Amino acid sequence: SSTCDLMAFADLRVKSVALIGPYSQELMDLAIKFLKENEIETVYSKGLGYNTNQELAELSLSPYTYYSLARKANQSAPEVDAIFIICGSSPALKVISSLEKDLGKPVVSSCSTALYGVLKLLCIKERIDQYGRLLALLD
Repeated sequence: SSTCDLMAFADLRVKSVALIGPYSQELMDLAIKFLKENEIETVYSKGLGYNTNQELAELSLSPYTYYSLARKANQSAPEVDAIFIICGSSPALKVISSLEKDLGKPVVSSCSTALYGVLKLLCIKERIDQYGRLLALLD
């Protein structure tokens, strides 16, 4: 999925992000390190403190949890090119279009970048509009 993240950032011309997710700061720091090694600056990061998939499954976080985190991230770092929601099992995909409309910038999640990367590698060029601008790039 990291390859897909980088492909998406390149295609969206993203050089800086606000990073949000359900993880502990230790796990967020690993993501920040990876992004930095690939020339993506993390201007802001906020995790919810969880470490395991079991904890996340028991929580069953709402898409609106991610909506709220993304809005706060944008308020704290309005200069970023995009908001990046990490967590392959998050329901954030459901609120990406609304967030982009409200924030005026790309919002991507681990799910949207993975889907984008796979479709692009398979040369499937069918535009998907309801999940943000990244998936609309496919046409």
